[in-house]
Amino acid sequence: PDAVVEHLLPALARMLGQADGSADGRFLALKLTCDTLLPPLLDPTRDGAGSGEGGDAAAAAATATTATTRARLVALLRERLLPLCPPLLADEDPIPLYALKLLGGALEADREMCAEVVNLGLAPKFFEFLSLEHTNNNVHNVRLCLVLASSRAVPMSALCEYGAGRKVAAVLEYAHENAVEPFLEPALGISRAVLARAAEARGRDAGRGGDALAVALDAVAPLAALAPVLIECAAAGEAEVTGCAAPQLAAESLRLATELLPE
Repeated sequence: PDAVVEHLLPALARMLGQADGSADGRFLALKLTCDTLLPPLLDPTRDGAGSGEGGDAAAAAATATTATTRARLVALLRERLLPLCPPLLADEDPIPLYALKLLGGALEADREMCAEVVNLGLAPKFFEFLSLEHTNNNVHNVRLCLVLASSRAVPMSALCEYGAGRKVAAVLEYAHENAVEPFLEPALGISRAVLARAAEARGRDAGRGGDALAVALDAVAPLAALAPVLIECAAAGEAEVTGCAAPQLAAESLRLATELLPE
């Protein structure tokens, strides 16, 4: 792990930052970065930490080593790799796919990085990708949208500006009608998150009927229009949907939608 963090990953980051390099070189560097960095970042137990083998002292030392390695990987992501992602997302295919995979792993490992991703101007880009016609509308991007829709780093006004409700409604309807299981649960999660943010806007409005609430309700109207889809997803059993959380997410989305827009 020390050699990977100190030498291999920084060398790959330098390759990714070379704008005059070849696209094939950037692709290979980015794929190797994902393959090398994401497993220990997202699954620390793979290196045996916390297994308890060798006694309590050995287990504690292994856990401490894993925590240190993870902290160094997070620091490398923040300082070296995240700033490289904007141009990588605009690069030749399949480079954007792996950039989205790297970003998805980063935010899954450390939700505090949401603010840094927002500061890089990437949030509107992810919701731009959340379209049935876009080549970057993949499972990595939809999960990024889920994390950002739930994050305080992205205000409800921004989600409205990005068209989050309308876009996820189209993806959810398509995923349901065509049984695209990898998209169904995260799309339902985005729906629930956006509706919950609209409910918070209603709470802040406190009956005043302000413009911010009107914009929020308009933004979630496409989700309320999907009530029949939400009912079917909520009623589905585990055998009918891959993600066991999907029925609960659908039920929560339906409850919020009917509370916000009862008509």
